[in-house]
Formats: sequence, structure tokens, C-alpha cells
Amino acid sequence: MSNPKILVSILVYNNSQDAIRCIACFKQQTWPYFDLQVIDNASSNGCVEEILKVYPDIHIVRLKTNIGYAGGNNVALERGMADGYD
Repeated sequence: MSNPKILVSILVYNNSQDAIRCIACFKQQTWPYFDLQVIDNASSNGCVEEILKVYPDIHIVRLKTNIGYAGGNNVALERGMADGYD
């Protein structure tokens, strides 16, 4: 496989600034074969809106309840597998 299809997922909970910095780093990558998404673990402080102000085109999956670190990462993994990512 020369160009695997990669999904990068950033798990967020009530912390827009770290997420924005992380997104900025990934957007500077030169590897063109990846997609980027944010998994919001039911934030309650408006951080999703803050992220969207800076990156209005970012795909954000909003969970209805906070299912913890492992649970949020499992959602990312399940979505990646369902959408055909390597």
C-alpha cells in the first residue's frame, strides 16, 4: 500500500486552545493522504464553537455524553473503520 488512507482524530473536552494548536500542527503536515476530525466528548463550555471560529471547515463529531478518553477514541476508531480508513 503506497498511500494509505489515514484519519487523524483529535479528542477534545472543554479545551479549545489545545485543540486549535493541535489542528494547526496537523494542517502544516506535508503528507497529503490524511483527513482530520475532532471528536468532542460532550464539552460544556463552548469550545466547539471556538474551534469552528478558527477552523470552520473542520469535521467535528459531537458526542451527547462524555464517554471518557478510551470511549472517545473508540468512537474515532469505529468511524475510521466504517469509512474505509486504513
